[in-house]
Amino acid sequence: MNESKLGWIFVFCLVFSWLFSDVSCQNRFLEQNPLVLSASGVSEYRFAELIRKNRHLFSSEQIAELKKSISKSNSIVEEELEAWQKQKIEWEEMWNTWVEAGDVHSVEKELEGLEKKVNDIVQKLSQDLKSIPKKGIYLCVLYDLDPFSFSNSNLQTLANNAIAPKAIEDLNGHLIESAKKISSSEDGQSIVSHIKDQVSGDLKISEVLFSQQSKSKTAFVSVLKLEVSPNFKDIPKEEGAKAAQTQVNSVSIDLLKIDTEQMQSLAKYEAAWPSDIQQILSNSKSEFLGSLKNQEAKMLLLFQSAKKSLDVLEEEISVLIKRRDGKMQRLNALQSKLKIATRNNLELDLQNLFQKLNQSLDNLFSAYLEIKSKEYFGRYHIKVGGERSLPEELASQSYAVVQQMTDNFEKGISFSQVNQLIQSETAESFSKQISRGHDYFRELDTVWLFPQQTENGWDLSVIASFKWLAKEGNRESGIKGKGKLEMEWVRIPAGSFLMGSPTHEAQRNSNEGPQRQVNIASFNLSKYEVTFQQYDLFCLETGRELPSDAGWGRGNLPVINVSWEDAKAFATWIGGRLPTEAEWEYACRAGGTLPFGVDSCLDANKANYDANFPYLLCSKGRSAAKTKPVGSYPPNPWGLFDCFGNVYEWCEDWLGSGYYAFGETENPKGPEDGFEKVLRGGGWYFRGRNCRAAARYSANPKEKSNSIGFRVLLPD
Repeated sequence: MNESKLGWIFVFCLVFSWLFSDVSCQNRFLEQNPLVLSASGVSEYRFAELIRKNRHLFSSEQIAELKKSISKSNSIVEEELEAWQKQKIEWEEMWNTWVEAGDVHSVEKELEGLEKKVNDIVQKLSQDLKSIPKKGIYLCVLYDLDPFSFSNSNLQTLANNAIAPKAIEDLNGHLIESAKKISSSEDGQSIVSHIKDQVSGDLKISEVLFSQQSKSKTAFVSVLKLEVSPNFKDIPKEEGAKAAQTQVNSVSIDLLKIDTEQMQSLAKYEAAWPSDIQQILSNSKSEFLGSLKNQEAKMLLLFQSAKKSLDVLEEEISVLIKRRDGKMQRLNALQSKLKIATRNNLELDLQNLFQKLNQSLDNLFSAYLEIKSKEYFGRYHIKVGGERSLPEELASQSYAVVQQMTDNFEKGISFSQVNQLIQSETAESFSKQISRGHDYFRELDTVWLFPQQTENGWDLSVIASFKWLAKEGNRESGIKGKGKLEMEWVRIPAGSFLMGSPTHEAQRNSNEGPQRQVNIASFNLSKYEVTFQQYDLFCLETGRELPSDAGWGRGNLPVINVSWEDAKAFATWIGGRLPTEAEWEYACRAGGTLPFGVDSCLDANKANYDANFPYLLCSKGRSAAKTKPVGSYPPNPWGLFDCFGNVYEWCEDWLGSGYYAFGETENPKGPEDGFEKVLRGGGWYFRGRNCRAAARYSANPKEKSNSIGFRVLLPD
């Protein structure tokens, strides 16, 4: 047997063993196929030489089995990709948990605001209660006296002091009972607990109606006409009780509640006292009972009003607490899942989670690229014929096929294409990958050729594998230089307007007034809120870190997670500044005096806010639960977009409680310093009332949030 026949038998054995082996063996057969080229060997000359030396032919049955084996091999890759897809979904769920629960700060901020309102209501109730004194008639008996130790004046002072604790105790009980009358449930107990904890009292004796010592001089009786006024926190209870103590035995009785038996018991001290005191009481009791009834009616109204307001706030607080606790539970569960120990520092915990999720994302991509590199492509069928010899025709046309594959697949695939391929919505981390300079390539690795003779010529089947690679490179920006920064401006005309909200505007806050006339010079204001595209360019030019987009995307979305200091730096970079409160309100009112400038309502189709909670009786809508691209809603009459909703906008001013009381009328600037900078306009997360033209919000200049952005003013 000659050498060529032995070669053919060897090839046949290889093919036979390949056809009936498992996938791994089939892959080894591909590697052993003589008609194989690496990516570096793709050339017309290399093809011609390869085919001249290896004129191996494959039968139609072998080609069919080849297709079957490649399909089987790829099915394993598909299974791996399905398993990878589950990991990706799990990662996205973790990421969404981090994004959704990471805004717990905003919930706590809202809770603080509501708790302050609760405190304001209770403090107002305290002040109102002070204006309602309790009138009464009290009797005091001092007994077992040393007849030689006391003068009448001393006895009267002791009687007055002895009555004080009883009268003040009655007042406390009276206030508490009045509170209980308005609610038998736990809803009104916050008022009751407030009274129990804080109320004391001031005693004022208006008249001594009866004062007499017994004939034995061992007892002294005094009937006093008095008033007890509530006193909250002014006098500690301990000191008040101590001051009221006496050094003698005494009995104090409220004569408006005394019964016959108690009255007759006074005869043991002096026989005439019951009838004398009864006479005094008959002349004054009706007057005092009427006074008591009026007092109870006034107190009842105060309690009812306070309870009504507190009920609303307590319901909102309860919802917010549940939301905050739910967010914290999800964050804790995520930390446990990722095996990250909590540091009892929310900012640090969120940062550690972010870093861990980013590392997980890198691992996820690496696993994806590794799996895709196992995949086979091809089974291209090329008809070969013509006047040239078979090797020449085969080489020429095979090269054309592989060249086409090279053109299609060797070029680097941009990250956005990979993103589409993976179909992920977590663009924030993906864009972070881009910022680090990662480009992903699908690169031609190996080509196998399987020629088959047919009645009409030759068929050529081509199988190819590719490598998926992450390649470091410099990410190019679409816009270079701040001179090419694209921003649109609206010229705001000079004029005057009534700044703040009128006292009759529903759901207003006290810091929105008093209203005053303000004059504004003309200026230019950015037509839209500053976008990620614009702010990212600023970061690239200045070497700043790109802000997080919370997984919602960048481009034409308003930039978020920027502090007042960041916004100020951007404005300065383009030669502008942030608008003052007065300029912002003037521009966004656009000549209107209604809660939303020219509108009384803010419909869901007019602004991006939590339309589940519209202003007053305005129509409800849905919440987008995230930012929307700028310009998604109609502009105001002066051409400004998203004045209300989408994101809160930083203003130049420090927040000042007395801001509206300042005397300035020419574009007032607010206080010279402070702790928080003003925010205006509401945002996607907030209710309709927060988006009103006069509504004021504030935050620390260093604070960042997914509901805070800004727009820029250019001087005219």
